[in-house]
Amino acid sequence: METLDPIISEDVDRILDSTDECIRELAGSTVLIAGAGGFLGSYVLDTIVAANRTRIQKTPATVLALSRRPPDKSTRFHHLLQDAHVRFITADITKSLDVAGGIDYIIHAASPASPKAWAAHPIETADANTVGVRNLLELAVASRVRGFVIVSSGHVYGDAGE
Repeated sequence: METLDPIISEDVDRILDSTDECIRELAGSTVLIAGAGGFLGSYVLDTIVAANRTRIQKTPATVLALSRRPPDKSTRFHHLLQDAHVRFITADITKSLDVAGGIDYIIHAASPASPKAWAAHPIETADANTVGVRNLLELAVASRVRGFVIVSSGHVYGDAGE
Protein backbone atom coordinates (compact mmCIF):
# COMPACT_ATOMS: atom_id res chain seq x y z
CA MET A 1 0.00 0.00 0.00
CA GLU A 2 1.28 3.45 -0.92
CA THR A 3 1.75 5.86 1.94
CA LEU A 4 0.79 9.43 2.64
CA ASP A 5 3.19 12.29 1.95
CA PRO A 6 5.40 12.71 5.07
CA ILE A 7 4.48 16.38 5.58
CA ILE A 8 0.75 15.65 5.40
CA SER A 9 1.25 12.61 7.63
CA GLU A 10 2.89 14.79 10.28
CA ASP A 11 0.00 17.28 10.04
CA VAL A 12 -2.55 14.47 10.37
CA ASP A 13 -0.77 13.10 13.45
CA ARG A 14 -0.97 16.54 15.08
CA ILE A 15 -4.65 16.82 14.21
CA LEU A 16 -5.33 13.39 15.71
CA ASP A 17 -3.40 14.21 18.88
CA SER A 18 -5.41 17.40 19.39
CA THR A 19 -8.81 15.83 18.60
CA ASP A 20 -8.40 12.34 20.05
CA GLU A 21 -11.61 12.31 22.10
CA CYS A 22 -13.73 13.79 19.30
CA ILE A 23 -12.29 11.53 16.61
CA ARG A 24 -13.18 8.44 18.64
CA GLU A 25 -16.85 9.46 18.36
CA LEU A 26 -16.63 8.60 14.65
CA ALA A 27 -16.11 4.91 15.41
CA GLY A 28 -18.54 2.82 13.40
CA SER A 29 -20.11 5.83 11.70
CA THR A 30 -20.40 6.86 8.07
CA VAL A 31 -19.03 10.28 7.15
CA LEU A 32 -19.73 11.98 3.82
CA ILE A 33 -17.07 14.52 2.86
CA ALA A 34 -18.27 16.76 0.03
CA GLY A 35 -15.25 18.32 -1.61
CA ALA A 36 -12.94 15.51 -0.54
CA GLY A 37 -10.65 16.37 -3.45
CA GLY A 38 -9.93 19.86 -2.18
CA PHE A 39 -7.26 21.00 0.23
CA LEU A 40 -9.33 21.02 3.44
CA GLY A 41 -11.58 18.09 2.48
CA SER A 42 -8.59 15.89 1.67
CA TYR A 43 -7.07 16.64 5.08
CA VAL A 44 -10.31 15.62 6.79
CA LEU A 45 -10.34 12.43 4.70
CA ASP A 46 -6.73 11.60 5.57
CA THR A 47 -7.38 12.33 9.25
CA ILE A 48 -10.35 9.95 9.45
CA VAL A 49 -8.44 7.23 7.57
CA ALA A 50 -5.50 7.65 9.96
CA ALA A 51 -7.90 7.45 12.92
CA ASN A 52 -9.29 4.22 11.48
CA ARG A 53 -5.78 2.75 11.50
CA THR A 54 -4.66 4.04 14.90
CA ARG A 55 -7.53 5.14 17.12
CA ILE A 56 -10.73 3.38 16.04
CA GLN A 57 -9.39 0.30 14.25
CA LYS A 58 -11.83 -2.09 15.98
CA THR A 59 -14.86 -0.20 14.61
CA PRO A 60 -13.54 2.06 11.84
CA ALA A 61 -15.55 4.82 10.24
CA THR A 62 -16.66 4.55 6.64
CA VAL A 63 -15.83 7.61 4.57
CA LEU A 64 -17.82 8.58 1.50
CA ALA A 65 -15.41 10.83 -0.39
CA LEU A 66 -17.47 12.95 -2.76
CA SER A 67 -15.65 14.89 -5.46
CA ARG A 68 -16.46 16.18 -8.93
CA ARG A 69 -13.47 14.34 -10.37
CA PRO A 70 -12.94 10.60 -10.04
CA PRO A 71 -9.76 9.55 -8.22
CA ASP A 72 -6.95 7.75 -9.98
CA LYS A 73 -3.31 6.90 -9.32
CA SER A 74 -2.21 10.44 -10.21
CA THR A 75 -4.52 12.18 -7.74
CA ARG A 76 -4.05 13.17 -4.13
CA PHE A 77 -5.98 9.98 -3.26
CA HIS A 78 -3.55 7.46 -4.74
CA HIS A 79 -2.80 6.05 -1.28
CA LEU A 80 -6.51 5.43 -0.56
CA LEU A 81 -7.71 3.75 -3.74
CA GLN A 82 -7.64 0.30 -2.11
CA ASP A 83 -8.80 1.33 1.37
CA ALA A 84 -11.81 -0.80 2.33
CA HIS A 85 -13.29 1.99 4.47
CA VAL A 86 -13.22 4.69 1.79
CA ARG A 87 -15.80 4.84 -0.98
CA PHE A 88 -15.27 7.40 -3.71
CA ILE A 89 -18.34 9.09 -5.18
CA THR A 90 -18.07 11.25 -8.26
CA ALA A 91 -20.82 13.87 -8.08
CA ASP A 92 -21.50 17.60 -8.12
CA ILE A 93 -23.23 18.96 -5.02
CA THR A 94 -25.06 21.53 -7.12
CA LYS A 95 -27.00 18.64 -8.65
CA SER A 96 -29.47 16.39 -6.87
CA LEU A 97 -27.64 13.95 -4.60
CA ASP A 98 -28.64 10.34 -4.19
CA VAL A 99 -26.24 8.54 -1.88
CA ALA A 100 -27.14 4.98 -0.96
CA GLY A 101 -26.84 3.79 2.62
CA GLY A 102 -26.94 5.58 5.92
CA ILE A 103 -24.93 8.68 6.66
CA ASP A 104 -24.13 9.83 10.19
CA TYR A 105 -22.17 13.00 9.47
CA ILE A 106 -21.82 15.35 6.51
CA ILE A 107 -18.85 17.65 6.05
CA HIS A 108 -19.24 20.32 3.36
CA ALA A 109 -15.82 21.35 2.05
CA ALA A 110 -16.87 21.64 -1.59
CA SER A 111 -16.21 25.25 -2.44
CA PRO A 112 -13.24 27.08 -3.90
CA ALA A 113 -11.32 28.65 -1.04
CA SER A 114 -9.11 31.13 -2.84
CA PRO A 115 -10.21 34.63 -3.82
CA LYS A 116 -8.69 34.01 -7.26
CA ALA A 117 -11.03 31.04 -7.75
CA TRP A 118 -14.00 33.12 -6.59
CA ALA A 119 -13.11 35.83 -9.09
CA ALA A 120 -12.63 33.34 -11.93
CA HIS A 121 -15.79 31.34 -11.18
CA PRO A 122 -18.20 33.50 -9.17
CA ILE A 123 -21.41 31.73 -10.23
CA GLU A 124 -20.01 28.25 -9.59
CA THR A 125 -18.70 29.34 -6.19
CA ALA A 126 -22.05 30.87 -5.24
CA ASP A 127 -23.84 27.72 -6.43
CA ALA A 128 -21.62 25.48 -4.30
CA ASN A 129 -22.41 27.62 -1.27
CA THR A 130 -26.15 27.92 -1.84
CA VAL A 131 -27.55 25.16 -4.05
CA GLY A 132 -24.86 22.77 -2.83
CA VAL A 133 -25.58 23.49 0.83
CA ARG A 134 -29.30 23.02 0.22
CA ASN A 135 -28.71 19.67 -1.52
CA LEU A 136 -26.45 18.50 1.30
CA LEU A 137 -28.95 19.65 3.92
CA GLU A 138 -31.74 17.78 2.13
CA LEU A 139 -29.52 14.69 2.13
CA ALA A 140 -28.84 15.30 5.84
CA VAL A 141 -32.55 15.43 6.64
CA ALA A 142 -33.29 12.32 4.56
CA SER A 143 -30.42 10.46 6.24
CA ARG A 144 -31.17 11.80 9.72
CA VAL A 145 -27.53 12.70 10.24
CA ARG A 146 -26.11 13.34 13.69
CA GLY A 147 -23.97 16.26 12.56
CA PHE A 148 -23.37 18.66 9.69
CA VAL A 149 -20.28 20.85 9.32
CA ILE A 150 -19.51 23.55 6.78
CA VAL A 151 -15.76 23.97 6.40
CA SER A 152 -14.43 27.43 5.68
CA SER A 153 -11.06 28.97 5.11
CA GLY A 154 -9.96 32.14 6.86
CA HIS A 155 -10.61 34.11 3.67
CA VAL A 156 -14.29 34.50 4.59
CA TYR A 157 -13.30 36.78 7.47
CA GLY A 158 -11.43 39.24 5.26
CA ASP A 159 -7.90 40.52 5.54
CA ALA A 160 -6.63 40.08 9.11
CA GLY A 161 -4.47 43.18 8.61
CA GLU A 162 -7.47 45.50 8.18
